[in-house]
Amino acid sequence: FMCSPHEATRAQTVTASAAHSPEAAQPTVRVNFAGVDELTTIPGVGPVLAQAIIDERITHGFFYYPEDLLCVKGIGEKTLDKLLPYMNLE
Repeated sequence: FMCSPHEATRAQTVTASAAHSPEAAQPTVRVNFAGVDELTTIPGVGPVLAQAIIDERITHGFFYYPEDLLCVKGIGEKTLDKLLPYMNLE
């Protein structure tokens, strides 16, 4: 699912920098399965944003690409870049 079209280069850049970089922190929170309590362990995610992530997941299904999180109200590109090292989409 996609709430708006994304450029392929953006998708490749985020995926390459966050998922394939040897320096990247190991993602710890499984965003597609986590509840509010687990999501709020991510720096920068409070209860309201955690619930927004869950609501988006319930409404539109799992997040398959990092950019899918841009559909969540309260997550823009800068916020997404900060959250990605702590998230796992598998």
